[in-house]
Amino acid sequence: MSDRQSTIDINKLYNAVATLRVIFAGSRAQFTAMNRAITVNRLKPIVDRVFPFDDVIGAFRYYEAGENFGKIVITHQGR
Repeated sequence: MSDRQSTIDINKLYNAVATLRVIFAGSRAQFTAMNRAITVNRLKPIVDRVFPFDDVIGAFRYYEAGENFGKIVITHQGR
């Protein structure tokens, strides 16, 4: 991220029917502090349900239902 002017052609995005979402991220120092806090406090994500890659459609349907509490994970087993 910088203060320089963007070189993105907004007209091309509009004509491509693209979705542009603005995100805000903290500084590198804040990222490091967050990771330190996660480690020190031994925080772990809550996993609601795990789906195999072959059932990715089922995972998205489960997500769309909005009944989950925690992360929905899609696993991929290497061959």
